[in-house]
Amino acid sequence: MASNRDVAYPPANTLKRITDGVWIVDGPAIRFGPPLLKFSFPTRMTVLRLASKDLFIHSPTPLVASLRAEIEALGEPRWIVGPNRIHYWWISDWHAAYPGASVYLAPGIEKQSRGRIDLQFKPLDRRSGYQWDDEIATLPITSSYMTEAPGGIRTPDLQIRIPISECPACTSQC
Repeated sequence: MASNRDVAYPPANTLKRITDGVWIVDGPAIRFGPPLLKFSFPTRMTVLRLASKDLFIHSPTPLVASLRAEIEALGEPRWIVGPNRIHYWWISDWHAAYPGASVYLAPGIEKQSRGRIDLQFKPLDRRSGYQWDDEIATLPITSSYMTEAPGGIRTPDLQIRIPISECPACTSQC
């Protein structure tokens, strides 16, 4: 488990309820960037529980035993999503634990991972729609360094939109 100094928003690796059906999990800080300019970035996962009790796992953090128990108390992960080229590190671990879950990856993640992602996945491609569309509205965001695949191709970064009526902590849509 990460120490509090390695986590931007302790406690780490535990569900933090935002509102009904919405949790975040703060993970460890990771180092990211070019070899001589690596910066520390916090990691955060979002977990959404749909009416069916299926779970949507967005940008997974480490799957430690205590978090796995919390997740399983909520429901069964059905979708594991890597929304952009820096949010993929623990996807393989989650898929190994929940092989029945579908994995969706933004373009470029497989190449960026340099072999860390070696599993069947579906492209995060809005044109094809998603199985969760009836309950989760998604918005692809482009034109960001973080969503640019190696080779300069701009790729979507999946953003989750929760209606304001469902998110009492917000003053506008999340």
